[in-house]
Amino acid sequence: MMAAALFTVLVCWWTSPYNTSTMHDCNYLERNAAMNARFLTATLFLCAFCCLTQQADAQDRTKTSKYLGQASEALSGLMAKAEDDGLKLEKSMTLAGGWIDKSEKWTNLYQLYLPEGTTHRFMAAGDADATDVDIRLTDPDGNVAAVDDGVARTAVVNFTSKKSSYYIVQVRVYASVKNVPCVCLTAVYKR
Repeated sequence: MMAAALFTVLVCWWTSPYNTSTMHDCNYLERNAAMNARFLTATLFLCAFCCLTQQADAQDRTKTSKYLGQASEALSGLMAKAEDDGLKLEKSMTLAGGWIDKSEKWTNLYQLYLPEGTTHRFMAAGDADATDVDIRLTDPDGNVAAVDDGVARTAVVNFTSKKSSYYIVQVRVYASVKNVPCVCLTAVYKR
C-alpha cells in the first residue's frame, strides 16, 4: 500500500508541470526530455524502494535459527506442562513446523492415525513475531474435530477420538507483528 501511495506521488510530481505540452509547442522536445528524465528517476526510485522492502522481508528468513529458538522456547513450556499433566510424547509423527505465512487460511502439517478412545494433546507455538497462532484437527472429510483459535502466541487442543481414524493437524498464524511470516512448531502428546 505504501508503494502504491509513493508511486502516485511520483507520477504526480513527474507529470504536473508538463501536462499541457503539445506537438505545436516549440519547446516540446526539451520538455519531453525533461519528462523522460523525471520518469526515469521516479521509476528507479520506486524500483529501489520495492527491492529494499522485499529484501528486508527476505532477511528475516535468513535468521531462521533465531526464530526457531523463539518458537522452540514457547513450545518447550507447553511440552513441560503436558509432561507435568502425565502425557508423553507420541511415538509417531509428533514434532513439525516451519515458516507459516500470516493468513486466515489453515496450513496442513501432517496426518496422524488416532485409535478410538485415545486422548492426545496437540500444541503449537510461534516465534516472538506471532501474536495469534491457532491449531485444529480435522477428520478426513474436513470436519473440524477440535480447535484452539484463541488470541495467543501458543495454542493447545486436548482431543479424545470417538472413532479410529486419520486426522489432519493444521495451524495458522492468524496475526503477527507487521503481518510477517513466522516460524511455528507443533508437538503431539498422548495420555
